[in-house]
Amino acid sequence: AMTVVVKSYPQAKLVIVGEGPYTDYIERLSKGMGLENNVFLTGFKTNPYVYIKHSKAVVLTSLMEGLPTVLIEALALGVPCISTDFTAGAREILAPEIGSESVKLEESIYKGTYGMITRLCDGVEYSAADPLSYEEELLAKAILMILDDATLAENYRQKTVEAATRFDIKVIEKQWLEEIGD
Repeated sequence: AMTVVVKSYPQAKLVIVGEGPYTDYIERLSKGMGLENNVFLTGFKTNPYVYIKHSKAVVLTSLMEGLPTVLIEALALGVPCISTDFTAGAREILAPEIGSESVKLEESIYKGTYGMITRLCDGVEYSAADPLSYEEELLAKAILMILDDATLAENYRQKTVEAATRFDIKVIEKQWLEEIGD
Protein backbone atom coordinates (compact mmCIF):
# COMPACT_ATOMS: atom_id res chain seq x y z
CA ALA A 1 0.00 0.00 0.00
CA MET A 2 2.93 2.33 0.63
CA THR A 3 3.76 2.34 -3.08
CA VAL A 4 0.40 4.02 -3.74
CA VAL A 5 0.77 6.48 -0.84
CA VAL A 6 4.25 7.53 -1.98
CA LYS A 7 2.94 8.42 -5.44
CA SER A 8 0.87 11.19 -3.82
CA TYR A 9 3.20 11.88 -0.89
CA PRO A 10 6.81 11.14 -1.95
CA GLN A 11 8.14 12.12 1.50
CA ALA A 12 5.70 9.84 3.39
CA LYS A 13 7.30 7.58 5.96
CA LEU A 14 6.17 4.20 7.18
CA VAL A 15 7.74 3.44 10.55
CA ILE A 16 7.37 -0.10 11.80
CA VAL A 17 8.17 -0.41 15.49
CA GLY A 18 8.94 -3.87 16.83
CA GLU A 19 10.49 -7.11 15.76
CA GLY A 20 9.08 -10.28 14.38
CA PRO A 21 9.35 -13.09 11.87
CA TYR A 22 8.54 -10.77 8.94
CA THR A 23 11.38 -8.28 9.50
CA ASP A 24 13.64 -9.67 6.75
CA TYR A 25 10.72 -10.04 4.34
CA ILE A 26 9.61 -6.43 4.92
CA GLU A 27 13.16 -5.16 4.38
CA ARG A 28 13.52 -7.12 1.11
CA LEU A 29 10.05 -6.09 -0.08
CA SER A 30 10.55 -2.38 0.65
CA LYS A 31 13.91 -2.37 -1.14
CA GLY A 32 12.45 -4.28 -4.07
CA MET A 33 9.68 -1.70 -4.36
CA GLY A 34 12.11 1.21 -4.15
CA LEU A 35 10.80 2.31 -0.76
CA GLU A 36 14.06 2.19 1.19
CA ASN A 37 13.76 5.97 1.82
CA ASN A 38 10.14 5.62 2.96
CA VAL A 39 10.02 2.46 5.10
CA PHE A 40 11.89 2.25 8.39
CA LEU A 41 12.05 -0.68 10.78
CA THR A 42 13.09 0.52 14.23
CA GLY A 43 13.25 -2.83 15.95
CA PHE A 44 12.01 -3.18 19.52
CA LYS A 45 11.57 0.11 21.39
CA THR A 46 10.74 0.33 25.09
CA ASN A 47 8.95 3.62 24.40
CA PRO A 48 7.12 3.44 21.06
CA TYR A 49 4.83 6.33 22.05
CA VAL A 50 7.11 9.00 20.63
CA TYR A 51 6.69 7.41 17.20
CA ILE A 52 2.94 7.03 17.61
CA LYS A 53 2.39 10.56 18.91
CA HIS A 54 4.07 12.14 15.87
CA SER A 55 2.20 10.03 13.31
CA LYS A 56 -0.50 11.20 10.94
CA ALA A 57 -2.15 7.80 11.45
CA VAL A 58 -1.54 4.40 12.97
CA VAL A 59 -2.21 1.62 10.49
CA LEU A 60 -2.67 -1.91 11.81
CA THR A 61 -2.58 -4.67 9.22
CA SER A 62 -2.67 -7.71 11.48
CA LEU A 63 -4.27 -10.92 10.30
CA MET A 64 -5.40 -11.65 13.86
CA GLU A 65 -5.13 -10.10 17.30
CA GLY A 66 -6.46 -10.71 20.77
CA LEU A 67 -6.66 -7.15 22.03
CA PRO A 68 -4.90 -4.76 19.63
CA THR A 69 -3.49 -2.52 22.34
CA VAL A 70 -1.66 -0.34 19.81
CA LEU A 71 -5.02 0.99 18.61
CA ILE A 72 -6.01 1.98 22.14
CA GLU A 73 -2.58 3.54 22.71
CA ALA A 74 -2.81 5.52 19.46
CA LEU A 75 -6.28 6.77 20.37
CA ALA A 76 -5.03 7.80 23.83
CA LEU A 77 -2.31 9.81 22.07
CA GLY A 78 -4.80 11.51 19.74
CA VAL A 79 -3.78 9.71 16.54
CA PRO A 80 -6.32 8.57 13.92
CA CYS A 81 -6.36 4.81 13.29
CA ILE A 82 -6.89 2.57 10.30
CA SER A 83 -7.10 -1.18 10.74
CA THR A 84 -7.83 -4.23 8.70
CA ASP A 85 -10.90 -6.20 9.77
CA PHE A 86 -9.08 -9.05 11.55
CA THR A 87 -10.83 -11.36 13.98
CA ALA A 88 -11.51 -9.67 17.34
CA GLY A 89 -10.58 -6.17 18.32
CA ALA A 90 -10.59 -3.61 15.54
CA ARG A 91 -14.37 -3.35 15.31
CA GLU A 92 -14.81 -3.18 19.06
CA ILE A 93 -12.29 -0.34 19.33
CA LEU A 94 -12.80 1.66 16.12
CA ALA A 95 -16.36 0.86 15.06
CA PRO A 96 -18.40 -0.62 17.90
CA GLU A 97 -21.58 0.31 16.04
CA ILE A 98 -21.12 -2.48 13.46
CA GLY A 99 -21.18 -5.30 15.96
CA SER A 100 -19.88 -8.80 15.76
CA GLU A 101 -17.04 -10.10 13.65
CA SER A 102 -19.51 -12.46 11.96
CA VAL A 103 -21.23 -9.49 10.32
CA LYS A 104 -19.61 -8.89 6.95
CA LEU A 105 -18.68 -5.32 6.19
CA GLU A 106 -20.92 -3.93 3.49
CA GLU A 107 -18.43 -1.23 2.58
CA SER A 108 -14.88 -1.83 1.39
CA ILE A 109 -13.65 0.96 3.64
CA TYR A 110 -15.77 1.51 6.71
CA LYS A 111 -15.59 4.90 8.39
CA GLY A 112 -16.29 3.89 11.95
CA THR A 113 -17.09 6.16 14.85
CA TYR A 114 -13.49 6.16 16.07
CA GLY A 115 -11.45 5.00 13.07
CA MET A 116 -11.44 3.34 9.68
CA ILE A 117 -11.60 -0.37 8.89
CA THR A 118 -10.68 -2.00 5.60
CA ARG A 119 -11.07 -5.54 4.34
CA LEU A 120 -8.61 -8.07 5.71
CA CYS A 121 -5.59 -8.75 3.50
CA ASP A 122 -4.92 -12.36 2.55
CA GLY A 123 -1.56 -12.76 4.33
CA VAL A 124 0.25 -14.00 1.25
CA GLU A 125 3.91 -12.96 1.06
CA TYR A 126 3.96 -11.33 -2.35
CA SER A 127 7.10 -10.23 -4.17
CA ALA A 128 7.89 -6.65 -5.14
CA ALA A 129 6.98 -7.51 -8.74
CA ASP A 130 3.44 -8.67 -7.89
CA PRO A 131 0.53 -6.27 -8.37
CA LEU A 132 -1.27 -5.03 -5.28
CA SER A 133 -4.23 -7.04 -4.11
CA TYR A 134 -7.65 -5.39 -3.96
CA GLU A 135 -7.38 -5.28 -0.15
CA GLU A 136 -3.96 -3.59 -0.32
CA GLU A 137 -5.40 -0.99 -2.69
CA LEU A 138 -8.23 -0.37 -0.21
CA LEU A 139 -5.72 0.07 2.59
CA ALA A 140 -3.79 2.61 0.52
CA LYS A 141 -7.02 4.43 -0.29
CA ALA A 142 -7.92 4.64 3.41
CA ILE A 143 -4.48 6.03 4.27
CA LEU A 144 -4.81 8.61 1.51
CA MET A 145 -8.26 9.58 2.78
CA ILE A 146 -6.70 10.52 6.14
CA LEU A 147 -3.78 12.35 4.49
CA ASP A 148 -5.92 14.16 1.89
CA ASP A 149 -8.91 15.11 4.02
CA ALA A 150 -7.90 17.35 6.93
CA THR A 151 -11.52 17.51 8.13
CA LEU A 152 -11.80 13.72 8.31
CA ALA A 153 -8.45 13.43 10.11
CA GLU A 154 -9.42 16.15 12.59
CA ASN A 155 -12.80 14.52 13.19
CA TYR A 156 -11.04 11.30 14.18
CA ARG A 157 -8.47 13.19 16.28
CA GLN A 158 -11.28 14.84 18.23
CA LYS A 159 -12.96 11.51 18.92
CA THR A 160 -9.79 9.79 20.15
CA VAL A 161 -10.21 10.84 23.79
CA GLU A 162 -13.78 9.52 23.87
CA ALA A 163 -12.62 6.29 22.25
CA ALA A 164 -9.69 5.74 24.60
CA THR A 165 -11.76 6.60 27.68
CA ARG A 166 -13.85 3.47 27.06
CA PHE A 167 -10.72 1.46 27.96
CA ASP A 168 -9.74 3.40 31.07
CA ILE A 169 -8.94 1.10 33.98
CA LYS A 170 -11.78 2.51 36.11
CA VAL A 171 -14.30 1.89 33.32
CA ILE A 172 -13.05 -1.67 32.81
CA GLU A 173 -12.98 -2.31 36.57
CA LYS A 174 -16.62 -1.21 36.86
CA GLN A 175 -17.62 -3.49 33.96
CA TRP A 176 -15.87 -6.46 35.58
CA LEU A 177 -17.51 -5.80 38.94
CA GLU A 178 -20.92 -5.59 37.27
CA GLU A 179 -20.21 -8.83 35.40
CA ILE A 180 -19.10 -10.86 38.40
CA GLY A 181 -21.37 -9.12 40.88
CA ASP A 182 -19.88 -7.28 43.81
